[in-house]
Amino acid sequence: KDIRVSLIFSMLQQMLAEDKCDQVRCVCSKSLAMVINEIDDESRLSQCIELLDRCLSDTSDVVQATKRYLLPSIALWCLELNKICQVLIEHYLVKLEALVQVS
Repeated sequence: KDIRVSLIFSMLQQMLAEDKCDQVRCVCSKSLAMVINEIDDESRLSQCIELLDRCLSDTSDVVQATKRYLLPSIALWCLELNKICQVLIEHYLVKLEALVQVS
């Protein structure tokens, strides 16, 4: 199971980064949300948050799919790991602080 999940995760990660088609990236975002439920490797969490960032700065269709599917999956995973504040919220607070300092 772990090898299959890891392979699917890697494929989705690559397609999100490289595919030119918005629809493909949109489906990849939804698929990643489902795959996250099967990931046991906590070290993948930071990679998932990076992918979340990438998807949230994509085209509007990808952003909508990401907000609807991927963000809740990652948030739920963080809650299960008891890391919602430590990892997810802290990540976006740091980004927000950087934006405020630039302004």
